[in-house]
Amino acid sequence: MNRDEFEELLYHYGAACEQAQLTGADYKQAEGRVLAAFDAQAAEVEALRAERSSLKGDLGDAQSETRAAEVAADHQRERAKAAERTLEAERGVVIACVARAEKAEAETEALRAERDLMLHKVIACGVAATRPDLSRRAKDYGGKWDSPQAESVRKVVERALLAESLLAEAVGALRGLVTRLDFVHESASYRGVWSLYAVHGGRYEGPKYIDELANARALLAKIGGTK
Repeated sequence: MNRDEFEELLYHYGAACEQAQLTGADYKQAEGRVLAAFDAQAAEVEALRAERSSLKGDLGDAQSETRAAEVAADHQRERAKAAERTLEAERGVVIACVARAEKAEAETEALRAERDLMLHKVIACGVAATRPDLSRRAKDYGGKWDSPQAESVRKVVERALLAESLLAEAVGALRGLVTRLDFVHESASYRGVWSLYAVHGGRYEGPKYIDELANARALLAKIGGTK
């Protein structure tokens, strides 16, 4: 109820009081009570309006805070999703790295085994080259460490031993031949034959072995024989 409506109500109230033959003092008292009631009601209405305005402000603040909280929550959810995607990607990278590391470790172990095998095969070749007694006992150093190369080394060693043996025999025979020729050349009977041949006017014009004998002496000297 606004002021105009209240004054109109008061007018009608005054008319009613006149009809009821109220005295001026009674009318004034009644008017004062009505005005006091109106003022109290108006004050209460203003208080309610102020409270409503305050509530509207609080509601607006609450709505703003709610919207801000919702926006912050959305941002947090987006960041959480992004972090989850990043974590998933990093997890994939870690899994891939672990797989590569395991593969590299397996390859490294295989290479170590291959290196050890090749090392022992080289040792087997060395044993075959330096220990003829073992090389004659085929693959005595170890079956898994044997190789075609070691077998080739054994054959070379066998041929070398055979050649060394034949060479020793040949050197012995050559040394014996040279020694025998020296003995024959220095013997009196040999010299006598040539002296008799010269007395009768003979002259030998056939093949000679002077160069070959010199070469034989030089070879024997080189290998430790006699000159």
